[in-house]
Amino acid sequence: MNKPRISAWILPVGILALLLTGCAAQPAAAPQPAAPSAVVETPTPQHTAVVETPTPQPSAVVETPTPQPSAVATQQPTATEPPERLGEDGPDGSAEPSLELSQTVTFTATLKLDNGFFTNNPPPLVLRRGPADHFQVTGQVQPDQAVMLLGRNETGSKVLVRLADGPDGAVGAEGWTWGHVLTADKNEISQLPVLEPPAELYDEEKIARIEISGALDPDGRYAAYLTDVIRQIQAADKDGSAPIPNTAAELMNDPGYAQWAAVFEASIGYPAASLVEQLQIEDWLYPTYGPEYTGPLRIVVYISEDEQGLIGWDWHGYLPDYTPVINIPRHYLDRALAGDVRMQDVIKTGLLKEMIAAQVGRIAGQADPQGHYSTMQAGERSSLFAEAVFMRQMKYPPELVEFYYRVAGVGYIHQVAKTGEIKP
Repeated sequence: MNKPRISAWILPVGILALLLTGCAAQPAAAPQPAAPSAVVETPTPQHTAVVETPTPQPSAVVETPTPQPSAVATQQPTATEPPERLGEDGPDGSAEPSLELSQTVTFTATLKLDNGFFTNNPPPLVLRRGPADHFQVTGQVQPDQAVMLLGRNETGSKVLVRLADGPDGAVGAEGWTWGHVLTADKNEISQLPVLEPPAELYDEEKIARIEISGALDPDGRYAAYLTDVIRQIQAADKDGSAPIPNTAAELMNDPGYAQWAAVFEASIGYPAASLVEQLQIEDWLYPTYGPEYTGPLRIVVYISEDEQGLIGWDWHGYLPDYTPVINIPRHYLDRALAGDVRMQDVIKTGLLKEMIAAQVGRIAGQADPQGHYSTMQAGERSSLFAEAVFMRQMKYPPELVEFYYRVAGVGYIHQVAKTGEIKP
């Protein structure tokens, strides 16, 4: 399959002026950028351990387990309310419960300082909430500190460890790290129970996976701004103040769905329902971590050839490989950072739309790998429709909402839009 073309979404300045005007006339109509706030998520990880029958070692303190060849030991919260764990707080500051293995094999270890890993990564050693770099940091291990080994991943390359409690009674931090950088040997690590990593990512961990192009952003201003905008969109979706219509139920229940679907099918030749019904993931940030995506979501800041510019989406690779990309003109970001409220809203709604396009585009491309219809048009029009639904829900100016419903059906004509001849 040939590499797909860039699907570009234009929000012309002439049209956007209506957005600003509408916001001024109806203050509650359009969402205004809010001060960055922490994303609230309080998942309670449940480590599931597959216990292998331990072979007692002279250096190990072993609790005699009841032989269960096929048993699965699950970490359960302690009966009493656990103390706050240092470094394991969720994004909202709430402490995760302390967990105890029902069957344990306990070893202790320190940092193996002569390992080549520490040549480029000097101590302290970072611990994370899960066995991958996108999990948040939960603590650090100093060169002179001992850790208790609690479990491992399937291969033994990563281990879950816990620091000793502090002299002031603070519970030691717990987290995952590389097994080979500790003094524990392979035999000891192999006796540890196999633990499943946390099933859910915090929103901050999802956002941290986004790669924001730094070639035009040496001081990181654009990356910091875009990260804050993404936080605001996700938080507003979760608390219900600005819900994102990115699932089949939300789109198909919209009053304009039937008319949009008819135009979509007539112009593209693909049943709209067959595409929309596959949108079952509520999480707007799914393209940052979904297993169907073979690379992290990328946001590319580029220099536009004219002052119009485009916020658009694309992808890299050939199906089934799919790495989504969102492109944003640099001058859009400059204006937003200078306090242009209209451009701030353009960037917010643009990111909202293109993240949905990243989901729809993948589904459309995989549903039609032979390219019998335009994957680009399918993703573009579906995400435009979602944006129109969002604008209607948020009570944007009626003429602007009507305009987006219309272009979602018939497609955006770039040449006419650039000349300003299309007006709502």
